[in-house]
Amino acid sequence: MKINKKITYTIESILLIALIICAFFISRYTQIILAIITLAFAISVSLLLRKEPNIYANSYKIKKTLIAFGVIYILLFYTIGIYTGFTKSLLFINIKNLIRYIIPITTIIVSTEIIRNKLLNINSSKSKIIVLIITILIDVLMYANIYDIKKLNDFLSILGFLTFSSISSNLLYNYLNPRFGKKNIIIYRLITTLYLYFIPITPNVYIFLRTFFRIVFPLLIYLHIENYYNPDKAVEEVRSKRRQVLSLSFTATLAIIFIALISCRFAYGVLVIGSGSMTGAIDKGDVIVYKNVKDNLKEGDIIVFNKDNLKIVHRIIKVEYNKNRYKYYTKGDFNKEKDDGFVLKEQILGKVEFRIRKIGKPTIWLHEQFE
Repeated sequence: MKINKKITYTIESILLIALIICAFFISRYTQIILAIITLAFAISVSLLLRKEPNIYANSYKIKKTLIAFGVIYILLFYTIGIYTGFTKSLLFINIKNLIRYIIPITTIIVSTEIIRNKLLNINSSKSKIIVLIITILIDVLMYANIYDIKKLNDFLSILGFLTFSSISSNLLYNYLNPRFGKKNIIIYRLITTLYLYFIPITPNVYIFLRTFFRIVFPLLIYLHIENYYNPDKAVEEVRSKRRQVLSLSFTATLAIIFIALISCRFAYGVLVIGSGSMTGAIDKGDVIVYKNVKDNLKEGDIIVFNKDNLKIVHRIIKVEYNKNRYKYYTKGDFNKEKDDGFVLKEQILGKVEFRIRKIGKPTIWLHEQFE
């Protein structure tokens, strides 16, 4: 066992370094490179680490449960699509997508679960943490090439949407893999990942909602399996873990609500003020909350509107109505001159309701680092 531990820690260290290097050279070929790296390490751990006797209780039942949850996961998205609409899938299976996406992703998933299964066999707390970091890195890198991390919005997407949901998923996989086997996790992951390549249409579901599902869904699976397939555990221990999971779920839900506000997809939105044009009423670094209203606006109202691909927060100084449309003339309180031109209804995002002072300063600082 001591030899196994030394080999395990060595493999973990080398793999972690390889993934970090890969993260610094993200390109269109990242998935293929990642597939090669994970496959090489999957073969290495299979050859170098001593095989442990694995007796998985309820393995068949777990397989059926995970398949059922995988199908439910897909059906939920397509049910939402009835209300949000569908788009033609750009990833639908063809030779190009098979080589560039389906084969590499399948290789990464299978290899990752082999690596996870072998590395978690030594039952070390330190190894569990390292494996969690490694598998989250693999998960993030598998999709990172679709983002430009030099842009702030894409960087935040990787940090927020992708990383946090990956943490939730990999906590579940780390729990299930050594207890119920790698094959069951592989089947579930392939179902919930590759369905996009085999269905010609995809739901037009905003990324924050996908993130919500990827955070909460693993928690639901954990609760179900913990309740039904661990009868030997003490009732109080199960209840304690259930409370912890529910607490985490509640925290995740609050985080997603906050993401929804930032994304401005509901009745209210939030925005960090990055300029001093409204100094006095709203200062640089303040966060404003605005309501998605476009009618009954009047002089003196502070509105959020789009102009030249920028979100601007200025005050209405004049309203005109002609040719069956309203024209809103705006000005920043701190500016000497009024804004050029006018704002139309379709440019308006909403009316400012209130501000929260100074809490957006860290975001301003982060944005400045990317300029």
